Amino acid sequence: MIDFFSKTMRASLLILFLSFVSVTNSYAYDFSAVCSTGQTLYYSINGDETVGVTYPGYGSNPWPSNITKPYGSLEVPETVTYGDVVFPVT
Repeated sequence: MIDFFSKTMRASLLILFLSFVSVTNSYAYDFSAVCSTGQTLYYSINGDETVGVTYPGYGSNPWPSNITKPYGSLEVPETVTYGDVVFPVT
């Protein structure tokens, strides 16, 4: 009986973990910030401690319907601050 419970519990925990991982990876950006024109831009942190502008969809998924797309004139800043770190924008 204990062996069955143990296997069932491990399987349940694995399913719960995989569900959490798929939810946390639902967007392809690391953070967002409002640019000087009032639009929200989305950034992905690169391996060289710079950031690039990206979009909040994941993989080939389109722009999520619950997030407003930037429109009109945008001003991409030279640097952006996230937490206490200032990142150059590439």
